Amino acid sequence: MLAMLEGISSTRISGELSYAVTLAAAVWVTYKQRSSAGARVFGSPVSTRFIAGVNPMLTVACVQFVLLLDMAFNWRWKLHDFLAGDAEANNLYAGRRPVQVLVLEILAVLLICAAGLLIFRLRHRPGVAIAMAGTLLSLGMWCTEVISYHNVDHILYHMVGSLMVVSFIWIALCCFTTLGVLIEGRR
Repeated sequence: MLAMLEGISSTRISGELSYAVTLAAAVWVTYKQRSSAGARVFGSPVSTRFIAGVNPMLTVACVQFVLLLDMAFNWRWKLHDFLAGDAEANNLYAGRRPVQVLVLEILAVLLICAAGLLIFRLRHRPGVAIAMAGTLLSLGMWCTEVISYHNVDHILYHMVGSLMVVSFIWIALCCFTTLGVLIEGRR
């Protein structure tokens, strides 16, 4: 991908591969569900719909695709740099730390509430619940990287062997999401 133009690292490659595998699984399950849309489970039609007629595996696939593009094009860091530059231009950069902490706290509360709501709403479809929760947590991780609070960055970008800690988080979140996608695919 564009990693060649902006520098190849094992951390970046691990993220790209993780999101690519999750995307492939979600696309495969979406295709499988569409091709068997007339299938019946326990005498009733298989429902692949989630909220407002949206297929949850298609939603997962779309978000994973955007996260893969982000990994390839470094959008989260371009957005971070833009926000930091804007804060500097408005003389707000020096006071950013309390705001970053507040935003991270709000993000954590929103993620917990949203994940709980998803799990409750999808309690009868565990694969979808796991896949959607994993995708939601991946978006939370993306937001955390954009916020880029120094103390969090110190942990996330610490090297463990040839990978940064953030790589292991991306891999774990993608494995979690892929597990949910595959569970749903077996329905």
